[in-house]
Amino acid sequence: MKPGPTIVYQCPTCKKLVTNRSLYSGNTFGAKVYSDKKQIAPMLPESPAITICSDCKTIYWLNETNEIGEYDDVADNKIWNYAEKARFLTLKEYFMALDQKVYTNPYDEFFIRNWILWCFNDRIREPGKWSRFFGVPKVYTSEKKKTLWTENNEKLISLLDLNDVNEKIMIAELSRNLGRFERCVELWNSIDDADVRWLKVLVLKECEKKNSNVFQIR
Repeated sequence: MKPGPTIVYQCPTCKKLVTNRSLYSGNTFGAKVYSDKKQIAPMLPESPAITICSDCKTIYWLNETNEIGEYDDVADNKIWNYAEKARFLTLKEYFMALDQKVYTNPYDEFFIRNWILWCFNDRIREPGKWSRFFGVPKVYTSEKKKTLWTENNEKLISLLDLNDVNEKIMIAELSRNLGRFERCVELWNSIDDADVRWLKVLVLKECEKKNSNVFQIR
């Protein structure tokens, strides 16, 4: 892994500064990959693409519009030394982003909703962390959360295209997450792609077990 420059952004509302690390290169050695397509790679870490201002609570994208500079190392960090690190949104804050309509196109909406999916699934990915609060880890812990989970998955499905193989695979996964195992099997049986037959075998086994939870595939 080779770190790139640290990028400096400012809140579009109150101008508070935050920093975000970039990478020149990385690799996926030792990475874990899950059925919801989330990858956890120690040598290729994720950086937030959207964050929330700790002062005024504005949710905004870390993009060129809000970028004001960069530096390569700590020695260069003299004028930015009071900037805090940008952080990922919480599950609640991703829903706030949807309510505030911080997206302007279907791709950004999909990005936010996909992270909502991952945040819910993290409760299964990280059982030790969540069992302290909720006992046996579950994707949702109340009827309200179940409704939010279901509505978000349904919306994700509506944003995907069945004519694209990769998107069809995700629709199948979301169907399995919703307990629609027959639909998941139907979709996978319509895919004749040698490159993903190994994944098809894994998913169909989970359907046989009536398992709707995310699971590790690599």
